[in-house]
Amino acid sequence: MKFKWEESLMYGVEPMDTEHERIINQVDVLYDAIQNHESDEVILETIKFLSKYVVEHFDSEEKLQKKYAYPEIESHKQIHTDFKTLLVI
Repeated sequence: MKFKWEESLMYGVEPMDTEHERIINQVDVLYDAIQNHESDEVILETIKFLSKYVVEHFDSEEKLQKKYAYPEIESHKQIHTDFKTLLVI
């Protein structure tokens, strides 16, 4: 299933929107690589990039949430923590 960045996905918060767009675009790159039977090396490098970038994004997002006293920060941080446990590369 292809993912495409759309304006409806924007929150109106920079740099979050830019980071979310980059993540979705990279998921698309990964999808295309798999569909086009790219080498394992190309696929693995894309997965590694995504894993690293998502963790960096989570850190950035949590800092903004703290700065603006996002009311659901703790539950959102738990979602990030749970997701990071899946990233074993």
